[in-house]
Amino acid sequence: MNIRLSTLCKRISRYLSLQEEIVSPSPFSNEKLLFGVQEELFQAYNLFSRVHDTEMVDSAVFYMNAAEKRYSYLIKQIKSQQHNSLSCSNNME
Repeated sequence: MNIRLSTLCKRISRYLSLQEEIVSPSPFSNEKLLFGVQEELFQAYNLFSRVHDTEMVDSAVFYMNAAEKRYSYLIKQIKSQQHNSLSCSNNME
């Protein structure tokens, strides 16, 4: 029974270490991603200002909403990271 438990623990440990390797952080910082989303927002607003067909207006609005949601998400992530780094630095003092 102990051998099975030991083997199971080793397998779980190996599995978890593999999962850490698979889930790697993004190669781009949130600030760089935010710059890209700002460009997407500019393009979406530009598209919206140029379309006249109702189907294209719907598409432009969808594009704007998606870019705005990505922008809001990244802003929240950046603020959270800044808050966490401030909390950690305050705890170290």
